[in-house]
Amino acid sequence: MGEQETLVERVRFNALDHGLWERFKDGDRINHGAWLRARAEGAHVGTCRICGDYLIPAAPYEHTDGRVDNEAHCRACTATVNAPGGRILRRSSRLDEMPSGWWENRLKGLAKPMVGGA
Repeated sequence: MGEQETLVERVRFNALDHGLWERFKDGDRINHGAWLRARAEGAHVGTCRICGDYLIPAAPYEHTDGRVDNEAHCRACTATVNAPGGRILRRSSRLDEMPSGWWENRLKGLAKPMVGGA
């Protein structure tokens, strides 16, 4: 019975509802001050798009050229969210990160004949 409940929970999971929380974003970049405060306080910076658990911020990594990368790890499944140079990357199109039915609807949309002409 417990296995069936887990399966139902997984079907309801929507990866688009997860990711970095808005207070840690500044447009398409990481809010560096908020990120450092969360790290110092041991706070979470979002939820994992794969399993839904909390993301724990890692210390920013500074490269020799001065670029600073931000990274967070899921505490349950160890998935990683990267922000190279502090820039937030767009969501991926990985099958396990897309909401249920997304690819089916996308393919239906591509199969429709184009209306109008050039």
